[in-house]
Amino acid sequence: MMAGRVLFQMWGPFRDGLIANHRFYVSEARTRLLSQFGTMKEDADRYADDWLASRAPYFNPDRDDPADAYEQAWDESVSFYLQLEDLQKATRLSVIAGMYHEWEKQLRDWVTRELGRVIHGNHSRAALWKATIDQLVDFLECWNWPVRSRPYFQRLHQCHLVVNVYKHGEGISFEKLHKDAPQFLKRDDFPEPLLRFPPDYTNLTVTDDDLDQFSDAIVAFWQDVPENTFASQIGELPKWLKNAIEKDQPPA
Repeated sequence: MMAGRVLFQMWGPFRDGLIANHRFYVSEARTRLLSQFGTMKEDADRYADDWLASRAPYFNPDRDDPADAYEQAWDESVSFYLQLEDLQKATRLSVIAGMYHEWEKQLRDWVTRELGRVIHGNHSRAALWKATIDQLVDFLECWNWPVRSRPYFQRLHQCHLVVNVYKHGEGISFEKLHKDAPQFLKRDDFPEPLLRFPPDYTNLTVTDDDLDQFSDAIVAFWQDVPENTFASQIGELPKWLKNAIEKDQPPA
């Protein structure tokens, strides 16, 4: 590779398109999915009314106490509301997971295509798609681009852990999230000193503000990608990629 050659190029309109598509996804997800949960209390009240109405034909004033029916309707509405809360939580996590996975795929696709203009072969391509996100960031940092020290990286890292815990439950990502960002595993049912058991993956919770901050981190990342990265800027390649590139080199 010639030292003065541009190895990775983030074309301005392409960058703008990535950001625009990301913002469209978040905006439409909010409008078409998350906004549907804005009337949960009213929906629960209506559910209680419908429940009472469905039982009215079977009410016998000589045998049944109206207070019991209203108490049961209240319990049913509370259960319905809690189920809606769980659905809202799952929907928000699904939106975040889709957003994160799309960012990661777009990053791998761009890096692979750019490198493919210089390195022709399947080994390096496969290595980039198989690499963990940490390995991929190692590669980006060998460009003299300190991704991990950028303000947005902590939120990207947290988003990655949240998505993995949502997808897999217990595991390495859960342990890292519990250690690095326990606010996403906070339990509100008891004060922290009174908890008999530590939180588990079922306590994973994100807010609309978290969604916004994860989204902003993805935008900031795309904005931060260097416009041109020359071959001369590339330092020592990670071993996993170096070995793959060597396999793609034609025999001497």
